[in-house]
Amino acid sequence: MAGKPTLGEIAQADQGILMSKAYTHMLMENPDSVLKQRGRDMRLYDELLRNDQVKPCFQQRRLAVTQSERDVEPASESSEDKAAAEFIKEQLQNHRFDDITDKMLFGVF
Repeated sequence: MAGKPTLGEIAQADQGILMSKAYTHMLMENPDSVLKQRGRDMRLYDELLRNDQVKPCFQQRRLAVTQSERDVEPASESSEDKAAAEFIKEQLQNHRFDDITDKMLFGVF
């Protein structure tokens, strides 16, 4: 038979504060090797977009994505699948999908 268990503090009761600090520190630290190498912050990318070669190239790539044709096709000929496909088409149009996509692509800068 085992002896009595040790009754004492086995973990700190901080309601996860230490875990959240570790997580937020990881999010705040930018892992970008270019920025670390240059000893700079994200403003470096703003400067990069003003470059006469980088700006048009980046714009061309963004437009290539947002101006591409897309089509939503039903999975089958059933009325449910046709209705679902039509619903998705309407949602993409109503939410300005191209504008949202462009902003997401621009998000890397």
